[in-house]
Amino acid sequence: MIMRWLLLISTSLIASQALSSELEVRMDCTVTHQTVVRSNDGKPEIYSSYEGAFKTGDSLIFLYRQSDDQTIDAELYDFNRDYQIVINGSSRVFKNENSLRGSTNNTLIYVSEDNIVVDTWDKSTLKLSRYYKNDFHGIYIGQQLGLNNIESQIATFDCRMIKDDFDEILKSFD
Repeated sequence: MIMRWLLLISTSLIASQALSSELEVRMDCTVTHQTVVRSNDGKPEIYSSYEGAFKTGDSLIFLYRQSDDQTIDAELYDFNRDYQIVINGSSRVFKNENSLRGSTNNTLIYVSEDNIVVDTWDKSTLKLSRYYKNDFHGIYIGQQLGLNNIESQIATFDCRMIKDDFDEILKSFD
């Protein structure tokens, strides 16, 4: 009798884990170019990167997940530097014609068959566009407009799929 209950409980747990699995897109994105521009006393200062941050030629990971409640989490992070996050956002999304859209107080996420956009409250934007099959290229624009600094970072990427549930995510909203 105890064995039956254990078997029933373990089967239920396995089934619930299978049903609650997340769909995921994971891309390896190579930084193809980057510029940091800072205004200092009215004069531009131009750098190739921030000190201690990613540089041209580095690989970053773009991770895009959908959970059961139709929430999308998207982030671009530098796994070589203790998973330093470049941009991240999370929003519940809804199907709108041929795309998924969602926004919260601090994040806008847009996904279509060929585009992914993450726009955050801190004036950071990541846009990835498909250019061939599962190859994407993209641009990141980050701004630091604080009291003591005025600067922007622009980086471009070439991304290749590592894990591809992209079509399944789009179909799950039908």
